[in-house]
Amino acid sequence: MVATGLKLCWERIKGLPEALGSGGVCSNYSKHHASYTWESIQSFQGGSGGAGHAVFTCAPMPIKCPGAPQKIAYLADEVFKRKRLSARVIYATATPGIFGVPVYAAPLREVVARKGIDARYNHVLTEVRPASSEAVFRVSEGDSSREEVIPYGLLHVTPPMAAPDVVASSPLAAESGFVEVDKHTLQHVRFANVFSLGDVSGMPNSKTAAAVRGQAPVLVANLLALLDGQPLAAA
Repeated sequence: MVATGLKLCWERIKGLPEALGSGGVCSNYSKHHASYTWESIQSFQGGSGGAGHAVFTCAPMPIKCPGAPQKIAYLADEVFKRKRLSARVIYATATPGIFGVPVYAAPLREVVARKGIDARYNHVLTEVRPASSEAVFRVSEGDSSREEVIPYGLLHVTPPMAAPDVVASSPLAAESGFVEVDKHTLQHVRFANVFSLGDVSGMPNSKTAAAVRGQAPVLVANLLALLDGQPLAAA
């Protein structure tokens, strides 16, 4: 059973590994820097121009818990409002919309509008310039793209993610790098004695704990069925 989770690819963003953990550059996706996220939010002073920008990014899918980049933005916004700071909260996401599931996207658009958050879509973070406190994005516009530089006083980064090398380079992986399983049974499509669930599986759903909660009973039932020589059941 393969359930390794994902790896965080900080190095794919130029300047990020060196910048992370100082100068207001933070991330809740790092166990080493999560506390610094709280410190950065509490010490943020707001103000005019770039110093008053609190920028929260979301990397291209797939990432684990795609709602988390928004949650920290909302929490920070609440802190800033309670302190009556002059702040511009910018949510710059690589995705074309606020959320991939339409039933959730509609109310989230209302949340963003109500809070006055500046949501910018198709924004992929490519570089962090700590010396000048600037975040560099590649912005997709139809068939073309452009560069956009956003100055920041606080920058919360969601890093790109991928399957661990030990999985991606193995015979178990599909071209995507994730374990190639049948989406109904969670059994590998080429190796009958292999099952996978969670973030590293090549399932079409989001990589969330809610997804694992639905996958686990299916995997257990089918693994036991295989051991007993019984036919596997679809989800």
